[in-house]
Amino acid sequence: MARPPSPIDQYRHYITFLYLNGASRSKIRHKLRKRHQIAVDLSTISRRMASWGLPRQQSRTIETPELVEAIRDLIFRVGLTEKQSLSVLQRQGWPITKRGLKRIRLHPDRRRVRRINSNEERLALLEKTEQVIVEMAPGLPSDQSNQIRT
Repeated sequence: MARPPSPIDQYRHYITFLYLNGASRSKIRHKLRKRHQIAVDLSTISRRMASWGLPRQQSRTIETPELVEAIRDLIFRVGLTEKQSLSVLQRQGWPITKRGLKRIRLHPDRRRVRRINSNEERLALLEKTEQVIVEMAPGLPSDQSNQIRT
């Protein structure tokens, strides 16, 4: 008697979304088990992903001066954690992974941050910080998000 087919195909869009957003195969397996009660082997996930045309390796974070500056602002100047910074950067549309963020942050040339000397720079940084805080609290009603701004 043949083995019944795996129900993994009905979660193709979910698996694709997770993988393209940087989740590993083992993380995908864990999420399928916890959220959808599906026990799937890693090799099954790999075979299906190959048959769906997904790349074998996830794309590497492309380092641009704009991305480096955004990371500097969020981590070194605003003071967000890596997890918070990763969330903000991904919401802003940057194609960045957890490892890519760590690699850029820990680069030896980027560990020190210049001081802010002018009032214009301070004001611009304060506005960026305010915008980041508002973006991090999307579930708040508008009156509460306005309280954060003041």
